[in-house]
Amino acid sequence: MKPQLPKLLNAHGYDQRCLATIMDPHWTIRDGECYDSFWVAYWLLQREDDNGKGKNTKKHAEQVIRYRNAMLERPLEESRLKDIFNDKSLKYTPGCNAAKSRLPWINREKLCWRCQRMEKHCLANLLKAQEEGLNPTALAVLLNISVTGDTSPTRIAAAINMKDYRAIQAAMTRIMAAGCWPDNVDLPASNAGGPDKSNMANCDSTTGSSDR
Repeated sequence: MKPQLPKLLNAHGYDQRCLATIMDPHWTIRDGECYDSFWVAYWLLQREDDNGKGKNTKKHAEQVIRYRNAMLERPLEESRLKDIFNDKSLKYTPGCNAAKSRLPWINREKLCWRCQRMEKHCLANLLKAQEEGLNPTALAVLLNISVTGDTSPTRIAAAINMKDYRAIQAAMTRIMAAGCWPDNVDLPASNAGGPDKSNMANCDSTTGSSDR
């Protein structure tokens, strides 16, 4: 069963199938494709400036992926990686800010997100979460935490277009109870019950210790 994202997570209903494809852990990633390309496409599909004009299509996402891949084929220099996030459409997204904070670590370790996050940390947990019967919201939260390392319910809610951060907190509780919490991200502090409480130590690009 492919995970089907509820419309609540989508800025525009007509993008639903495309989003489900991008978020599908079973989707085979072709050679040369890094996972941040898919995440970039996901952000673009959630743009608020589309206003229902139909610009955010699967074809557009594929074009973005091809463009990003062409850039990623170059050496993993921080200046090159920064270029990925300089587009106007990405500059002010929560995911963009989280990604930028990780650039020095990615550059130092010479790793792409596909190798370090999707395959090593994210895929197995997503498959286990599906087996445990976690709902699509929890799957989206798990994917977001695995990729960004951010455990702030407010920021996760913004990243996946949910208005109620308490639903994110509930999803995080279900993820932990199911034993699917990503091993590259520290568990939230016990007092992380408020909307702006989070454990961001794992996002410190000067250490990168939690990503190993």
